[in-house]
Amino acid sequence: MQPVNSVRQMLARLRETVDHHIWVREWGMSVVGNGSTSIGGLLRSQHVATRANIALLSAADNDDYSYVDQNFQPESLQTWGKRGSVINVEMRRYRESVVAGLVEDGYTIVDADDASDDESGAVIESVKAASEQLYTAECEA
Repeated sequence: MQPVNSVRQMLARLRETVDHHIWVREWGMSVVGNGSTSIGGLLRSQHVATRANIALLSAADNDDYSYVDQNFQPESLQTWGKRGSVINVEMRRYRESVVAGLVEDGYTIVDADDASDDESGAVIESVKAASEQLYTAECEA
């Protein structure tokens, strides 16, 4: 499952002159790190994982790797933690985050659950007609 910004970017790349119809899951499936929504929680989990990996390496090699610098490029870790916590929050409210981002990008959102049966039928027919037209054009090409 893609982060919210990737979904928005993918939709922005579609340039066909037909309406776009998407379904978005209510919550996301993947998370960054341990799934924490705070920078501190993400960074702590990474430090714990790093210490565990160093211990495993030391045990496997019968060598002491405790000298490994665990605070290498702290600005990179901070940036990763900030972005990761944002992604994790968006994954917990995936549909809401995608829709809010699309509205921010200027898209008109029509919720299929709110549309009347007549509107839904018209949309379905419109999609079928566009699909057949594109298929015919592709076959002729």
